[in-house]
Amino acid sequence: MKIRIHRITLAAFLLTACIDRSILVHSYAHVGAEGWSRSDTLTFDLPQTHDDRDCELNVGLRITNRYPYTSLWIVIDEQWEGRSVRTDTVEYQLIDSMGDFSGRGVNIYQYERPLRRITLHGGEQGRIRLYHIMSRENLPHITEAGIKVRE
Repeated sequence: MKIRIHRITLAAFLLTACIDRSILVHSYAHVGAEGWSRSDTLTFDLPQTHDDRDCELNVGLRITNRYPYTSLWIVIDEQWEGRSVRTDTVEYQLIDSMGDFSGRGVNIYQYERPLRRITLHGGEQGRIRLYHIMSRENLPHITEAGIKVRE
């Protein structure tokens, strides 16, 4: 019986040790099979905190090896209680000049890049919105886009 309790305690310790408590949000939204439409805004809610917290905002993308462009222009809009606080337009270079994907993966490539520091405002509901501003209405072969917010 003692050995069993020790094994359960060890397993619980190992599981909790693997959790990165500095990550407050790590969420991806699936983009439809027909592609990421210019009118599709991906929305991610930020956790409500008791006090202000200075955090790093990372934006992530997952694309297939059939993505037709070398880069992707997206808008990242930070909102608090319905008011827009900051809007950034960012170009993500996905394929280098040699035609090689710069992300991690084989058939699906993952990209994650730090964007900037943000402040989570205590007591307020926050949200990050992502949408693309490419000239093509539907961007094929983007499977997901998301954010990671860490202290």
